[in-house]
Amino acid sequence: MEVEALIREFATSTGLQALVLRCCPVIGPRADNFIARAFLKPVLVAVRGSDPPMQFIHKDDLVSCLVQCTLDTVAGVFNVAGEGTIRWSEMAAALERRLVALPAPLLYPATQVAWALPLQSDSPASGLEFIRYPWTVSTSKIETELACQTRYTSRQSWESYAEGRRKLKQGAAGG
Repeated sequence: MEVEALIREFATSTGLQALVLRCCPVIGPRADNFIARAFLKPVLVAVRGSDPPMQFIHKDDLVSCLVQCTLDTVAGVFNVAGEGTIRWSEMAAALERRLVALPAPLLYPATQVAWALPLQSDSPASGLEFIRYPWTVSTSKIETELACQTRYTSRQSWESYAEGRRKLKQGAAGG
């Protein structure tokens, strides 16, 4: 919010237009980001009692959105995400990963200790909030004001990543 306020202030004071795209995690067949790397592990953790819906944007849809916004010289603040959601457990199942749900009072301190030592470098305990609570956005503004539509739903975006991993694994096994 602070960065957006600074951008808004700069645009107002200079008379320039500014575009802010609030983008959910980007995924696709060859994704290499913090979420994609987390799913390379054979066992994943979950916070017991939580299975939040997740949103993704396929890399091709994001590129299309960026091109459209650049060519149309668009200004404003817009959320960017694929339609619908996919749950944490469904993401793990798509990649045939085992999901171990631990109670929050145990998982948070253990994650923080592992981060501090450093036994893991994925995220401090605060990163668990992402897999504990829903974080979704409305894309109605970008759809109505810019007619920006995605080709891939959040689920299809994730499935394209899972398929990409399967092909990579088959290629490594065969080659």
